Amino acid sequence: MKSKVYFIDFKTSFQRNIFDKLSDVATKSNFYNFFEQYDKLAIKLHFGEYGNFGAVNPRFICFFVDKIKEQGGMPFITDTNTD
Repeated sequence: MKSKVYFIDFKTSFQRNIFDKLSDVATKSNFYNFFEQYDKLAIKLHFGEYGNFGAVNPRFICFFVDKIKEQGGMPFITDTNTD
């Protein structure tokens, strides 16, 4: 079964910022239907390492943490290493 992949155009305007776009993708992907109230959710990512420019901006992670909490979930962040 193929997975759907959602892309976000990072070009923004005064009318629509990146967080508006993240919210749209979360809604379109049914993100909020993947968990129930009081479910613990791991947000797994790599926090980056020296010289790495591919790490996820912490503000984007915070956005999803806040949205999960608003829906009653209990998120926590976990790291993965490169070695």
